[in-house]
Amino acid sequence: MKKMFTPSMLLQRFGVFSFFFGILATAVTMYDFSDKNIYLMVSIGFIVGGVQTMIIGAAFQSMQQHPKQEKVREDVLDNMNPSQV
Repeated sequence: MKKMFTPSMLLQRFGVFSFFFGILATAVTMYDFSDKNIYLMVSIGFIVGGVQTMIIGAAFQSMQQHPKQEKVREDVLDNMNPSQV
């Protein structure tokens, strides 16, 4: 079965990639730990931005309406007794 890539799933994957890139770049540029080291500051920004992107992607994915949920709701309503509705 082919897996469908939704934009929110791709957003999460981009966040994970940015996070790990930021960790790698931080490890490489840690030699001069100061606020004047622009490369270190950018790599920390990748870490923070990656985490935020992952959170936003997860939020978007949880808010999406899946077609299977609609079918389940219809089946549940069809099988309920009129007194339960």
